[in-house]
Amino acid sequence: MNTEITHVNNPESKCIHCLEPDTRKHILNGCQSRIMGNLYTKRHNMVVNVIIKNILNKQKIPNKHQLRKKQTKQYKDLQIYYDRPIASKVASNKPDVIIITKKESTIIKIAVSGYTIMATKRLEKLGKYKPLENDLTTTHKKQFKTYAIVIDSNGELQIDCLKEWIKMTKHLKMGKKLSKNILNTIKQKVNRFSDYILKTYLSIKQQTKKEKNRDEK
Repeated sequence: MNTEITHVNNPESKCIHCLEPDTRKHILNGCQSRIMGNLYTKRHNMVVNVIIKNILNKQKIPNKHQLRKKQTKQYKDLQIYYDRPIASKVASNKPDVIIITKKESTIIKIAVSGYTIMATKRLEKLGKYKPLENDLTTTHKKQFKTYAIVIDSNGELQIDCLKEWIKMTKHLKMGKKLSKNILNTIKQKVNRFSDYILKTYLSIKQQTKKEKNRDEK
């Protein structure tokens, strides 16, 4: 994170969208307003896109044939759901990615959160999609495995979250070098976009303050 970008250290300073204290943590992960929520969603989708693209690149699928968000596609022995619900008896049936192959299949859920709650968030996501994992394993008569990949808004991973990433990429047979390269790309993109989120918030706040001062004159 760019250290030159800091919000005002006034304990009375409130979020311009929801009136909660506008700490860095709140701005980067906690604001419930629509405008900030849309930015969080874009950051999340950016991570999913990197993972999807590298999975398909490994399968030598040309860019023009790679699926987009809200799609499901079949590539020879590989079927991928990208933010699409799958037929299931359970309610939580739309993780970020579902990969189905002849032998084994994978459920992937991505989250970008504050560093202090990463471990809790990972367990929360694993628990949420465990019923889907069990149902699909029974229905498709093949083992499904769920991975919850949680990244800090600065692009860092706690040790348990890093282990989860390593397990997932090993399961997907990506190799150590590719796994490391993908993770580095994700870290850089998340860090830059979080920087952008903070800049955007501060810009809006500054503009709001100017307009307020002008109206008071």
